[in-house]
Order: sequence, then C-alpha cells, then structure tokens
Amino acid sequence: MMDSTAIKPKSPIKKRVRITFIVILCLTLVVYISQEVIGLMLFDHYKPITLGNFGLKASEARETNHHVGDIFLINIQSSPHIGDLVFYDAETNDSFCMTFGGGVYMAKIIGLPGDTVKFYENSYEIRGKTYPAERRYYIGNELKIIPMVLQYVKWGEKTFDNLAGQTLTIPEGQYLTDEWIGQECLPGIIFQGSTAMANRYTLKREAIIGVVLVQIGHSWIFERNQKGIIY
Repeated sequence: MMDSTAIKPKSPIKKRVRITFIVILCLTLVVYISQEVIGLMLFDHYKPITLGNFGLKASEARETNHHVGDIFLINIQSSPHIGDLVFYDAETNDSFCMTFGGGVYMAKIIGLPGDTVKFYENSYEIRGKTYPAERRYYIGNELKIIPMVLQYVKWGEKTFDNLAGQTLTIPEGQYLTDEWIGQECLPGIIFQGSTAMANRYTLKREAIIGVVLVQIGHSWIFERNQKGIIY
C-alpha cells in the first residue's frame, strides 16, 4: 500500500519550462544591455539629422537629389574629405549675418586646409576645376541664383576688398565649399549706415556638425512644416 504522504517527483516538463524561461530572460537582458552600450558607443560617433528649409544648396540638390525633410546619418567625429557633404552651424562659422532659417546648412567640400585657390572676377579655381562665385538656393520650387562678386571677402582672419587676380591658401582648420555660404558681420565697422558684412566661402572645422554618410529616410511631416515657414 503506497504512502499518500510521499513526495511526488517534479514534472520534467515544468522543469524545462522554468529553465527555458530563465534562459530567455537572461538573453533578453543581455540583448537590452548590449543595445544600450552599442547605442551609447554609436552616438559618440554618429547621429541622425534632418535637412531643413534653406539648409540645402541648389548644387547639392542637383548632384545628389536631396530635398528638405531628408534624414541623414552623419559622422560627428570624422574630418571631411574632398567631395564630402557636411552639415554645419552657420553661427559658429560666423557666416550667419543678416540671414534667415534655422542656421544649420549643408555644403559640399571642394578644398582642404593648405590647398591653393586662384580667384578671378566672378569665379575661383581649385584642383583644376572652376566654380562660379554665386549664391544658389530655392524658394519653394523656384531656383534663385545671385552672382556674388569676390569683393569684401573674409578669408581666414583677413578681410580683402577684392580677391580677383589673387592666389591664396586655404587657412589651417578651414575648408572651401563649392559656393558662397554667407556673410560675417564686422562689428564696429559701419558701411552705408549699417554694420559692414564680409562674404564667406570657407567653413571652420569647429562649425562642421558632421560628415554625411547616407540618407536613411524622409519626414513628410517635417517637409510640410518647413515649407510652410515664410521668413
């Protein structure tokens, strides 16, 4: 006759279920912690950024087919090379005088520190290629092109009345872009009753937010909001 008080053996199925649950829980924790660590590591070097209104130059729009609202992954630790597209802060670059928009723009790098640039009346030459001295941008779908003569230009720490006919070296820590990028206010210098401004064609290294790696998406909501802004 069996003793009704005897301990019944544990079901092997229940035991396997418990083990499986513990394994899954441990794996979940490992994956979560790994993602957090990898995420922190990645955001030390990479981050997403969205192209805003007035942030896109027309030359890049033609060559790369980018538009307002495009989302990019940028490397915030990398130094730019020839042909790279970069995002930069115009205020940090001292090229935000009397301008509109959010202050974050995209530009194409065509010259590195130490490169030689030859200036003509309405253009400049570097690495065997000539670029027009002009400002190009879109208002809605309309392309605006404004010739920018190479007069009163800030180059490095010097201001030149006219660069036509001169050959200069790109200053250390600065990069040349493929077109005019803005103006620098010159406090204390008055011209025609207002603060004088100098044209800028170079980017300071500290103003570059990051180098574009790849487009990762597009925000239609952001695009609609941006195109609805009138400056």
